Amino acid sequence: MQSYLIPPQFQEAESGFSSEMMIKALENNNKYLMTMCLYSKSLTDGMATLLSDFERLKSHCYNWKDPSSRAPTKEDLLRQFTSLRNFQFSLKLASSITIPVCKKKTFGLNVYLKVHTNEELDESFKINLEAVLYLAENPPVKLTTSKAGKPPLVGNTKTTLSWNQKKNCYAASFKLKANEVSSHYRNGWFFLVIMPEANSGFDIKPLVIENFNVKAKQVSCVQFNEKPDNE
Repeated sequence: MQSYLIPPQFQEAESGFSSEMMIKALENNNKYLMTMCLYSKSLTDGMATLLSDFERLKSHCYNWKDPSSRAPTKEDLLRQFTSLRNFQFSLKLASSITIPVCKKKTFGLNVYLKVHTNEELDESFKINLEAVLYLAENPPVKLTTSKAGKPPLVGNTKTTLSWNQKKNCYAASFKLKANEVSSHYRNGWFFLVIMPEANSGFDIKPLVIENFNVKAKQVSCVQFNEKPDNE
């Protein structure tokens, strides 16, 4: 069996070549590891920033683990009235309303009936409506009396929606006063709801106005250059 020996004059050269290749490979591997370490640190820093932002946002919110502490939505309130999603009719604002309103200051509210089907109503059609306040709690709760034991809304809180020849639609108007300041309650605002009286016999979606703020007369009425009406 023959053995092949590397001549002495080439041994140093081959040994040097192998060492050079190994050093180069180690250097490349070290650069790769350094890059991965920097990338990992960047991801860690990014996650830490996200967690910090999340905790900061949580501190400005109600307890998100408790559904009852979440600010309610219009949909939360509507679910209390009906499970319907497709209504035959709905109540809509016919003119804008300025919010906030001042306590004991009269404000007007005009609504009309929008028809969502091909059903035609006779011009003699009438339906009774009422205006109510709901607290912005989850679930929303109807406000029946103010903290002073008075009705939270006064004025013509009940009216009849009927055919308006001039406006060419079924319409109704309210003149209301709020007897309670919204900041006295959770979330600092009310739902103002215009809805058919019970057992109307029609699938009518109520008008729900969110973030209905009522300010104290001694502050807000001066701010808006208004004076409360005499009781």
